[in-house]
Amino acid sequence: MIYLIENRIVFNPEDNTLSLQDDVENQVSISNPARRILLLLIEQQGTVVQRDVFFKKVWDDYGLVSSNNNLNHCISKLRKVIHTLGHADDVIVTVPKVGFLLKKEITISTIDLVNDLSPLENENENTSIESAEMLSDGAITPEKSPPIRVEVKHHEQDEQPKQQSKIALLATPKKIHILLMIGATFLALILALGLFLHDRFYDPKVRLQIGSMGRCGLYSTMPIPSSQHADFIQQAQEIIDKNNIICNPGNIFIFQSEAIVSLIKSGATREFLAECALGSDNNPIACLSVYVNDRRSNDNR
Repeated sequence: MIYLIENRIVFNPEDNTLSLQDDVENQVSISNPARRILLLLIEQQGTVVQRDVFFKKVWDDYGLVSSNNNLNHCISKLRKVIHTLGHADDVIVTVPKVGFLLKKEITISTIDLVNDLSPLENENENTSIESAEMLSDGAITPEKSPPIRVEVKHHEQDEQPKQQSKIALLATPKKIHILLMIGATFLALILALGLFLHDRFYDPKVRLQIGSMGRCGLYSTMPIPSSQHADFIQQAQEIIDKNNIICNPGNIFIFQSEAIVSLIKSGATREFLAECALGSDNNPIACLSVYVNDRRSNDNR
């Protein structure tokens, strides 16, 4: 259906155009949303069409994103086109905070372009009829004309990818945040697993073992430089021999000598030796200790 506004402006919803009745060749194209807005205003002429109705019937029902900015832009475009076509007064009235209406005083009628042709077009039509009659009499041989290509622009298809790309851009930061949270959680799990395995399988006595005395391991109470290992083992062996200590298989010796670990050489010697049984967790549970406190001095007092 084609509409005639104020007996001079032709609105053709089929091809999204507005033009003057006496110059239909010079058409002004409008967008699909603008066309749907003008149709709603014409259908409800004299009645306020609320913004929510525009949002639903112009954008939401077509899978597009509606907004006040989009609606205001389309209304402004329609007013500009109608003004360009020679109608100075506002056809579309704004009702603040409610919506828009098409003035009741505006004349709206439907037309049939085939029956409402201009004189020039009628003359062309008569000429066409005469030519057809001549063709039927065989006076004129018709020439074959090349096929005409009709190019259809899909405005809505252009609008949808833009809206989809905008949504994709908004979703990108949220996806990055989720990926960062997943990565942090994974690293925390790896760290917790490493600490668990370390506590379960690492034996701190390993770095304190100096050697073996028979079938028993010999350990220090603190790390000893490798250059002093031989003196450490020799002093431990002297205490074991002096006190007739016999190693029980599976036990360990823990030895400490002030002569080795002390930084100040005072001449006094304090030594400590313990034979310890190990529990199920490989830690000492019972020890037999020997303590030597020799206060001999190297000075000549």
